[in-house]
Amino acid sequence: MRKSAGTLEDNSSSSHPTKTSSKSESGGSKSQNQKQKTPQSSSVSHQNKLDARETVSMDVFWIVGNWSECSTTCGIGAVWRTVTCSSENEEDCAKMKRPEPARTCHLQPCAAWQAGSWSKCPDDCALVRKRFRDVQCVDALSKRPLRPFHCQAVSSRPVSTLVCPHKPCMNWSVSPWGPCSGSCGEGVRERLVFCAEPHHCSTTLRPNSTEPCRLEPCTHWETGDWEECSVSCGGGQQRRSLKCVTEQESAVMPNSYCEKISKPETVRICSKQDCNSVCRKNAISSRFCEKLKLLGRCSLRSVQKQCCVTCRP
Repeated sequence: MRKSAGTLEDNSSSSHPTKTSSKSESGGSKSQNQKQKTPQSSSVSHQNKLDARETVSMDVFWIVGNWSECSTTCGIGAVWRTVTCSSENEEDCAKMKRPEPARTCHLQPCAAWQAGSWSKCPDDCALVRKRFRDVQCVDALSKRPLRPFHCQAVSSRPVSTLVCPHKPCMNWSVSPWGPCSGSCGEGVRERLVFCAEPHHCSTTLRPNSTEPCRLEPCTHWETGDWEECSVSCGGGQQRRSLKCVTEQESAVMPNSYCEKISKPETVRICSKQDCNSVCRKNAISSRFCEKLKLLGRCSLRSVQKQCCVTCRP
């Protein structure tokens, strides 16, 4: 029994436990060897597990894959990647922050052309009629306006103008011109303009219903200053010039242009007093008569006699 025990002690310190236990089997009983071997093999297995755990705790890490393509071709989408623990047991990576497996991706906006409703063709039967609609570039999701180049990269811009079918026009009918307004100078004359079917006549081709007109220029008589009397007493004549002129420019016109206007007199009688009663000298001092005239006394008959020369009209 002691020999067998000594043999087991020698074998437990060996670096090759599997070979040592096979030699001791031939020297001792099988049951004893098994009883002595059980504690030793249990200790080795426990040590191996501890070593394995230490290795895992030092080398464990998260393994991440490449990002996928964005889930959309425009607007906001998402990208994914695989995230796994380097250990078969994912709990070994639990103490480390797990990388994000997904994130959003922002690409160019989802641009699209947005066209409004067509306008109606105008009723006017002009030579070229057109209708229109509003066309703008918008984000297909939010409907917010975008710059045109976003949509131009996707598709060509829809047409926003169309030529309407040709619509034949009827002719306008007109009446003769009416008389010119006013009696002279510039005026306006009118006429009737109408269409048998208003929607079939072009408003752009509608003739004028009024137009300026010109009559004879507006004139008046223009008189000059009276000339001196032809005699100093006994009755004579005074004359003045007379001419027909236009209102605005004062241009001289033939007298026939003023024939409808009352003609002012061009000759009048003057110096009607009798030549025998003509005053040739003041009865008093001429200097004093001048003072009386300045004082307005010539209207008095007595002063007129005394100062007949000075107070002569």
